[in-house]
Amino acid sequence: MNAKKIQMKAQKREEIGKGIAKGRERGLLPAVIYGHGTENQNIWIDAIEFTKVFSDAGESTLVELLVEGSKEKINVLIHDIQFTPTKNVPMHCDLFQVKMDEEVEATVPLIFTGEAPIVKESGGTLVKAMDEVGVRALPDDLPHDLSIDLSGLKSFEDRITIADIKKQKGVEIMEDSETIIVSVSQPRAQEEEINESTENAEETATQDKEKQDDKKEDKNA
Repeated sequence: MNAKKIQMKAQKREEIGKGIAKGRERGLLPAVIYGHGTENQNIWIDAIEFTKVFSDAGESTLVELLVEGSKEKINVLIHDIQFTPTKNVPMHCDLFQVKMDEEVEATVPLIFTGEAPIVKESGGTLVKAMDEVGVRALPDDLPHDLSIDLSGLKSFEDRITIADIKKQKGVEIMEDSETIIVSVSQPRAQEEEINESTENAEETATQDKEKQDDKKEDKNA
């Protein structure tokens, strides 16, 4: 459960279309508050403040939005940020207004901790197939992130799957339990050696079979 909500200030926005460009020039980020059973609200957020808040909250931590002129604190999740294609600067975002007694879906980042023994001892390469997962929970139960302990990867056959994520009360992970999160690939030279050994074994088996077939033909002749 989140101990303390992050707060962010906003101003009501009347500008649309060309007026938005002028707001951006003043360091403001256009945003929209939306949610089930609520009217959409156009707002401005200080761009620098938003960047700091997003860095702390991500898309799965509640933010208390304080809109100028209103005493009401709105609980929102940051959704659908649009960035500039070159500078990766936020250009617009949607804020989803939640109801505290209704479950919501969010994307939670995976945090990898510890060290995989097989990587350290045998020079394997860590292969991360996922870096975030979808979850469902009440807003106050949403985790900021989920920890993945790599210390259990002791051989090249070991895998960490969704089923290995430590369960959190009230949080449902919306992924197949058998989905692989991280594995370890063998060093290239070792992998080539194994492939060559396998090919040689297959070639030997083929040659043995051909010899047996030749003997059968000679016998039948």
